[in-house]
Amino acid sequence: MALTLSKFVTKRTVTSICALSTLIWILKRRNRKQVAKYRNIWPVEDIQYIIKEEKPKGPKAHVNARFFRQLYQLLKIGIPSIISSEFAFVLLIAGILITKSFCDLWMINMSTLIESSILKMDKSLFKRRLLKFLAVLPMAAKQLYFLTNWKKLLI
Repeated sequence: MALTLSKFVTKRTVTSICALSTLIWILKRRNRKQVAKYRNIWPVEDIQYIIKEEKPKGPKAHVNARFFRQLYQLLKIGIPSIISSEFAFVLLIAGILITKSFCDLWMINMSTLIESSILKMDKSLFKRRLLKFLAVLPMAAKQLYFLTNWKKLLI
């Protein structure tokens, strides 16, 4: 038999709930007025002055032909040729950062899928997604270890 709440809804309970909700509303309104008193410490003119005050802007970066020429000269010093260990390190770091970005996106997507399976209250879907997440976790941990200790590993 389904639970019915009609036996609890009487004239006395309805009036007591109305009285209680009215009392709570009055107390909250009274509290808001007291808080509003303490908020108005500064005059409105000072507040408007603070809002309109502009912060000084710093110098802008100028990206022009001279900047690219200097960047090219620095790259020639740092990477003498395409067939060098420095160029290999640049490619290695770029590849690692790209794979790390993909791993981060995958982890965010998987955690979102796990959360959605929790919200749907689907146990089998939750178990599948959690096991898939836990299966890939050791690989992500190894990559993170490599990212933090790549200098030690290559020497």
